[in-house]
Amino acid sequence: MHTTGSPETAIRLAADSDHVAVVPKFTAHWSLRDGVVRLLPVQLPLWSVELRFVYLAANATRPGITALLDALPRLRAELANGPR
Repeated sequence: MHTTGSPETAIRLAADSDHVAVVPKFTAHWSLRDGVVRLLPVQLPLWSVELRFVYLAANATRPGITALLDALPRLRAELANGPR
């Protein structure tokens, strides 16, 4: 087993060599649709992954970062309510 920096890299390795990629379902959609890779018929259990949002401290005043920081209370509330 090897880890890669991104799902796209893992999918590319699966498409170009003898690797099997384990990636989030949504990241494989286009490659599966286009026939670049095929789905291995294995039913995996649902996993929970703890995520963290990170950004470069020097970018703290950039509009996209400040907008996200300003939206944190709303985001927390929506995430606490779970999927719809």
